[in-house]
Amino acid sequence: MTRATVVVAAVACVLPATGCRHESSSAGFRARVAEICARYSEKDKAIPRSGDELRKSIPLLRAELRELRGVRPPSTAAWTYRRWLAAFDSVVRVLEHEQVVLASDSARLDAAFKRVDKAPVRPLTPEELKHPTEAILSQALEPLPEWHAFVRHSRTIIRQANKAGLRFALLGRRLSLGQCMR
Repeated sequence: MTRATVVVAAVACVLPATGCRHESSSAGFRARVAEICARYSEKDKAIPRSGDELRKSIPLLRAELRELRGVRPPSTAAWTYRRWLAAFDSVVRVLEHEQVVLASDSARLDAAFKRVDKAPVRPLTPEELKHPTEAILSQALEPLPEWHAFVRHSRTIIRQANKAGLRFALLGRRLSLGQCMR
């Protein structure tokens, strides 16, 4: 190999447009991310809705995040993409935290119900049972400290999820990754 060939090859690899650094074009980057998001969205939709879909969705979200981390964005979008992936990770961590906390709170509430003879402290009317709201449940379960912990924890998780979700959505919009905002 001549010295001129080596210099040309070295210069070609330094230039972003050559592909030696495997940087994607903006359209190619978005298409690759969209394909990954669509594939995992289909997998998520295939999960039967039986009350434990969150437990089954979290591993899918983790796998999707791992795959998305392998996509190399154009240099102009790299910083925003890293922040978007971090926001995605935050959303998944909130969901994992929610799963643990609500399972624990549910177990405590079940134990509390058993202490009060398997019935709420104030019997609910048939209409209230048909349309239970937080206010109705709160009133019926007011004496139970486990109920107050459940409500407090739920509100905290909602605040965390809203904050993480908003950041994820804003960065996704900035990257024009609307197809990943499911």
